Amino acid sequence: MASSPVTALTLVHDAAALAVSPAPAVPEGRAVVRLTDIAGYAAGLSIEEGLDPHEVVRGLDLDGCTLTGVSLSEARLLGCTFVECRFESVDLSMTDLTDSRFTGCTFVGSRMLALGWASTSSSPVFDPNHFEDCRMEHASFAGSDVTAFTFRRCRLREADFTEAVARRVDFAGSDLAAARFDRTDLRDASLAGATGWVLDPRTNTVRGLRIDLDGAAGLLDPLGVHLT
Repeated sequence: MASSPVTALTLVHDAAALAVSPAPAVPEGRAVVRLTDIAGYAAGLSIEEGLDPHEVVRGLDLDGCTLTGVSLSEARLLGCTFVECRFESVDLSMTDLTDSRFTGCTFVGSRMLALGWASTSSSPVFDPNHFEDCRMEHASFAGSDVTAFTFRRCRLREADFTEAVARRVDFAGSDLAAARFDRTDLRDASLAGATGWVLDPRTNTVRGLRIDLDGAAGLLDPLGVHLT
């Protein structure tokens, strides 16, 4: 076999065999064993295996990929980009996402305890992210722009939205007990169907905020007004 220098290798797996090919040309639809097997850019992949705690991946660029049932807990995804990726039953608890970007991604049934979303560089202006049935207790969105995100039936207990831009966010069905809203921009957001939330309209921007009668106490209690 002729020898030639290879700067990076990508390991891919299909039903037949393992193959070795130069990165970043990974065929769409193939299943990659681990995120560390990808060098640079990849599209349309199904990720089968996650990362060990404290394992580091830098500069990864995934487009339209699906991660299912993998653990990225306490791993470090630094400066990575995820575009229209789907995370199903993924453990992202305490994952370091410093300078990573998520655009138009969907998270379903995932575990994201104490996730530091505030460390990302995500911009939701054109394609916001969506979270469904996720556990996100103690997650931090402080100072983040989460405009038009959706949090459907998520557990956001003690999550921190301090100084976040949360315009047009939909929290339908989510548990926001002890979540922190302070100097949060909630214009045109919806807390209808959400439970446990309390926020002071004097220290948050709430013009156009939609609430339901069941949650009205969360807006009135800080003002000393109590429903009976």
